[in-house]
Amino acid sequence: MDLKREIAKLFDEKKYDQVILKINDSKDKDLLFIKAMAYAFLNDYDKAISTLKDNEELLNKDLVKLIDTHINICLYFNNVNDALLALQHYEEYPYISQEVEEKYAEYKKEILEFNKRKQSLSVEEIKQLLTSNNDAKIEKALSILPMYRLEIFASYLQDIMLNYKKESIRTLVLILLSENKYAEKVDFNWHGEIISVIPKDIPTLLNDDTYMYCINLAKKSKEAQFIDLFNNILTLYGLYYYPKKISADKNLLYEDICLIIDKMLSNSVDNLKDSDDKLIKEILMILSKF
Repeated sequence: MDLKREIAKLFDEKKYDQVILKINDSKDKDLLFIKAMAYAFLNDYDKAISTLKDNEELLNKDLVKLIDTHINICLYFNNVNDALLALQHYEEYPYISQEVEEKYAEYKKEILEFNKRKQSLSVEEIKQLLTSNNDAKIEKALSILPMYRLEIFASYLQDIMLNYKKESIRTLVLILLSENKYAEKVDFNWHGEIISVIPKDIPTLLNDDTYMYCINLAKKSKEAQFIDLFNNILTLYGLYYYPKKISADKNLLYEDICLIIDKMLSNSVDNLKDSDDKLIKEILMILSKF
């Protein structure tokens, strides 16, 4: 495996410390962008930004990606003012192209919309949403939470993961914590069994093998939505077992998902309800829960 592919795999696995060690002092611009994001996901804002600033002369060869990365890191840490200052800095560059000029306007709009969303609900209002018994209200709160420090809402999120009636909502909370590298141990109601997990250590649902399988599907399938359906069903299957590993044989799982999609596209999925295939029945049962 070449270095870039190895680093990409480590990044997908959220092993950000190892990513930084592997990249070391490399001056490859693609790796420097990854290094900056790795620092960000390790909650080291200063090193993330300095990685970009110290290598700006090299990274500005891909100016759009540099601006995008810089602004995304600022917003990841809720630093709206820093994002606006960064954009102002890049706007002072000599004219490059109409595409870049249009991007400046898009980025400014994105930053202002982010700031508006952040100000749209107070902490107390978010807490009220999290304590409701309404799926839509809780999902709305969860969509806003990454703009805040999750520790503020830790007790509310813990209560949902233990006591909320709907499995998919309990799981969405755990995924939110996992994606935001939450490092404290939490308790999770896994289909009636209480388990303890550290969210930052939970692996991602989809991996390189799945990606390659989807590439092959794209070559074979004539249906444009086939790949999206495959990823959606696999993700829902993973959600059901999350955070435990899927025990089903990977190849059989992929094959059965494809069979179900074929039936969906021909409006004959009901024909599978009497199937003797236990895995197919399990997938259909899980789909019915979400």
